[in-house]
Amino acid sequence: MKKLYLFCLFPLLLILLMADLPSSALKDQQFMFDVDYAQEGTEIGLPKLPASLCTPPVNSTELVKAETWFTDQVDDAEGEKPIYVLVFADEETRAKSYYIPNVGNVDWRCYLMDRIEAADSPFQYYDYDIDLRILDLLPWESNNNLTLLTQLLDDFHNKTRQYTGALTQWYSGPWWSDWVDVVMGFTQQSHTDPWAGFCRSEWSLIIDEPQVHWADDDGIKHEISHLFELPDHLSLDDPCCAMSYHRHYIEKHWEGEWWTINYPIPCLYITDFWCASCSNTLSYFYKWEDRFGLAPVRLNVDIQPHPDDENGWVLIDGNSYNPPVELWIRRKKEFRLEAIHTFTRETYKSGEFQVYIFRYWYFDNYRRPWNEPEEYKNPITIEFRFWYTETHCSLKAYYGLITMHDMR
Repeated sequence: MKKLYLFCLFPLLLILLMADLPSSALKDQQFMFDVDYAQEGTEIGLPKLPASLCTPPVNSTELVKAETWFTDQVDDAEGEKPIYVLVFADEETRAKSYYIPNVGNVDWRCYLMDRIEAADSPFQYYDYDIDLRILDLLPWESNNNLTLLTQLLDDFHNKTRQYTGALTQWYSGPWWSDWVDVVMGFTQQSHTDPWAGFCRSEWSLIIDEPQVHWADDDGIKHEISHLFELPDHLSLDDPCCAMSYHRHYIEKHWEGEWWTINYPIPCLYITDFWCASCSNTLSYFYKWEDRFGLAPVRLNVDIQPHPDDENGWVLIDGNSYNPPVELWIRRKKEFRLEAIHTFTRETYKSGEFQVYIFRYWYFDNYRRPWNEPEEYKNPITIEFRFWYTETHCSLKAYYGLITMHDMR
């Protein structure tokens, strides 16, 4: 009889144990894809949530005047490895109000400050010490004829190109003043893409569509992670991570208050940590002394022998400078460097002219920031990769007197 009781009780105990499992612990294959991510040529972005999940629980359109409170947060130094972000919002984003739990409806400035500040919290909690610092919040006008988010990304890039080229720009903002590390654009323009965000790490550029309070900070965190070359995890077998796309069925989610969801949500929107592989990559960048691997490189360029101002100059991405020149160069961005020397010198003895031609580049340290030695090329193409740990690089273009050998 005891065996019979145990046999009957076992299924009941199993049901009770399964009922206690949180729905966020279940990873169900049927919830993997809204679109065919694996389709050849498909560009992967931040997955867009259904509109039904993005309706705020408060219907009032009255704005809460809370900007002073949010700006008090923005100017706080929260980590020792800052990333300086210049933020833009298009006309559609600026026209809307946004709901924040325990605060109410706020304008676009307050909302973006709140979500960007929240996005860096996991980086600090897990000791990567990243601090997203907002230089300023500025307007941009998106092209209303565009229907894809990828097109809006290109449109945004073209309109902010002065901040994303090889030459890093200094920006003096209301809270911080420093080199622009990242340019982040927000849009609410209607489009047909199934994505709500993209990151172009080679441009240090992010575009993002605000969706709902509980997901927007995680979306920003995901895109910021791409700047450190963390890949999207598209397989069902991938572990839970801020980069993972598999889905969890969520009934309720806490973000300032309980949100009723009842929908399969991409893991990246509900996960505040990174998998072991991504953590190892972030740990590599953590050893940098400052700026978390995004710090621009201070580049000094000179020509030897030093020419008169009118007889020699340096071209960097088509811009002309008189040597010696000091510039701040963005990492991961190729630029073209050319030395031009037209200097001639009359000799004292014979009255003949000495003509100088390019010989080679001299680098001030043994490890070059590019893959192949190009000492004898002029112009040269240079890219400071992440693994180039120096923050200062000097290059000199050496010119020598022309000889009979050069004239063969």
